[in-house]
Amino acid sequence: MSDLLVGNAAPPARAISDGLRFTDDTLITPLKWGAFSVALARVEGADLWAPALDPVTGISLGLAGRAAFDEELWREADTLPFQGGRACKLLLRAWLHGEHEFLDLLNGVCAVVVFDPGEKALHLITDRLGAFPVYRAESCSNLRLCSHPDVLADWLAAEGHPPELDLDTIAECLATGSGVHPYSYHRNVRQLDPACRYTFTLKDDILHTRQEVYWDPRRIPHDENMSVPEWIEGIADALRLAARRRTAEILGKPGLLLSGGLDSRAILFGARDPRLVECATFCDSENAEASTARQLAAVAEAPYHLLLRDPEHYAKGAMASVRISGGMWSIQDAHYHGLIEELKGLGAGVVLTGCYADYLLKGLAFNKEPVSLFGMALPIYKQRGYDPCFYQPHFVLAAEWNARVAARLAGRFPAALRNDCSAVEDLRIRPLSREADAMGRHYLMRTLPWEPVMADKGIVDLYARMPPSLKNDFCVYSRAVGRVVGKPGRHVLNNNYGTRLDAGPLRVAATETIRRLERKWRTFNDRRTGRASNTTTAGSWPEFSFYVARSPLIAELWSSPSPFIRELFTAMLGRDPWGTPLPSWGSEAPDLFLRLLTVKLWLELRQRAL
Repeated sequence: MSDLLVGNAAPPARAISDGLRFTDDTLITPLKWGAFSVALARVEGADLWAPALDPVTGISLGLAGRAAFDEELWREADTLPFQGGRACKLLLRAWLHGEHEFLDLLNGVCAVVVFDPGEKALHLITDRLGAFPVYRAESCSNLRLCSHPDVLADWLAAEGHPPELDLDTIAECLATGSGVHPYSYHRNVRQLDPACRYTFTLKDDILHTRQEVYWDPRRIPHDENMSVPEWIEGIADALRLAARRRTAEILGKPGLLLSGGLDSRAILFGARDPRLVECATFCDSENAEASTARQLAAVAEAPYHLLLRDPEHYAKGAMASVRISGGMWSIQDAHYHGLIEELKGLGAGVVLTGCYADYLLKGLAFNKEPVSLFGMALPIYKQRGYDPCFYQPHFVLAAEWNARVAARLAGRFPAALRNDCSAVEDLRIRPLSREADAMGRHYLMRTLPWEPVMADKGIVDLYARMPPSLKNDFCVYSRAVGRVVGKPGRHVLNNNYGTRLDAGPLRVAATETIRRLERKWRTFNDRRTGRASNTTTAGSWPEFSFYVARSPLIAELWSSPSPFIRELFTAMLGRDPWGTPLPSWGSEAPDLFLRLLTVKLWLELRQRAL
């Protein structure tokens, strides 16, 4: 995918635009459109993605990120009378035909920039989910936009106006795992809203901005008339179409990060030809997750690759992951650094993941609790009242900083909306680029031709129309995936629950109850016998409690804080975090520790940069 820089007046220095070069094969394209300067950074080839120009009207269009189209549309691109790459030609044709056609075509994780020389206007359109981020320097009289907040801060510093740290956002990331939209670590550097068309014009050297919302799921009523079987078929159809769009032949050989869960298997079996999909699984050892993924690839007759992590994988990739992502999350999600070369070695023209399905189709952003039957928690949930903590664990900071975080959250979630679970859900989900697991997504976005299939327009439409009760019923989604994979794949157990995809709620609950008891017994027995655990789990990701407590490289990264960092963390926590030994952090609060370490690394990077 790619990054984006936009400004007026003096164009950014090459050193600034080169800040978007996160791989050796990143190509940066500078553009001069009237009074506006644009730089697009991309890791994919120009044939599909280069900016387009209409020689008749002079209108130009550039794309940051990736747009998805049906196979027949890709073929039409070669017939269009425009200069540039196929994707931008298709979008430019739609733009010239009118706003409705353009927005109907716009699909994927991307931002589009359009320059109209007749209007002397630059338009920027953000995607529906806000999964592709764009930040603006709000304190600047000139237009300064960038998809990476640190590069934008560097640009401002080069012009003599370095932004101050936004300490409230740092506190938010420590307390909740993510910053509150639209704020960033840099004061007055704020993210643009999702699903908006921004228009920038210069009149008498004064910059004018107009913002228009083109899509708002809170204004779309839930479809209460469809039956559950109809919803299951509708979800299955949307999954198939989303996968086929992103495995179109023109995109090259597809690669897939395949797990033992539901989301990635839906992509594999929904692909245009599953046999052509290069499947890969990340693990610490060949565990239950890898075994299930290998079975799925065998059923699909697809090539399979097991990529094993180095024991110090997360510490070794921490600094690069923080730099590439912008650091507003946790290195707990720094999954990919060190494995990029292996992924590139698959020769994939597009790398697919099942990211975001939990948010869009499974009610992850709700406050909810499981329905119980005979003491068993069913995979069916009911809504609870509003609580700021909904997915990632929240931590209590010192009183002053706790109050600042609470004030930001209150501004984002006003009391008048808190009884509307769908409104709260949408405010938590969009912009999706800020969700708590985003560090790994941003890394993929900036280093590989990445496609998060679940961000497809058809699935996003289901997210808006789907009643909360169906999102809260796990079996609805599981059975929809079962429709996609078909009978042979349906029998491969879901590694997350240990059940077939067509299992009912009682079977899922009983199996999961037994599995939990087995895990508790193993933990108890390990403690009783004194047998040490390790980082390996039955899933894709390691046991971070063990890792934090015992990693020499984590200890090295955590050591020697600057006086500023130590004083800041001590003030925010109300105690010196370096007074707590790493084994205690590992057993008591590994999530909070990894957030602290992430912010420490980011602050050290920024100190070097400035």
